[in-house]
Amino acid sequence: MTETFAASREAYLRRLGVATLPRATCAFDPGYDLGTVQAHIRQSGHLMSGLKISMACWQLAAPSETAAKVAAARAAGVPVITGEWSV
Repeated sequence: MTETFAASREAYLRRLGVATLPRATCAFDPGYDLGTVQAHIRQSGHLMSGLKISMACWQLAAPSETAAKVAAARAAGVPVITGEWSV
């Protein structure tokens, strides 16, 4: 998304009276492919308080795929969690 589009989208939503929402959802990755997780983070990362990666994923998946998911989350400022998550 370009900065111009993002700025105009934010201005449009403010004009409609839509409140800016804090990060409040913890997305769960039960083993989705890398592209799906990356796309979800790009689309909704600004709303994510965390990304929980299933233990089976990081124990069984190719380490490079898990590392890429973690890198995508970190790049978007989304903490990565495994195990129990509480806010």
